[in-house]
Amino acid sequence: MKELFSDILGIEDVKGVILFSLDGKVLFSEFISSQYFNPEERDWGPFIKILAGIREADFSFEKCRFYFRGTSSHFLMVIMDIFAPVSMVRLNCDLLLPSLNQTAKSKGLGQFFKRKK
Repeated sequence: MKELFSDILGIEDVKGVILFSLDGKVLFSEFISSQYFNPEERDWGPFIKILAGIREADFSFEKCRFYFRGTSSHFLMVIMDIFAPVSMVRLNCDLLLPSLNQTAKSKGLGQFFKRKK
């Protein structure tokens, strides 16, 4: 899954990404630097519940910016510096999300029972 996020992580001033399930479980996380916290140590459920139904959100803090993107099966959080090019992050998320949804649909027992062509 790391290769799916390599383009986003390669954008200047992007510090990391976290992919959540709709119930707040961390499915994937990757950070450029090890100075960031371990996202699996936190309870994200209440926060993800608040964001339910939101397609896109951008939060700015003193020295950090969080970009959230929601789909029908995931929430993606991109952590970046204040001056990161948000338009590039948004564009890469637009390109990435269809592959994430396709990956989610291909999991389960159905992957074992595909028809041969």
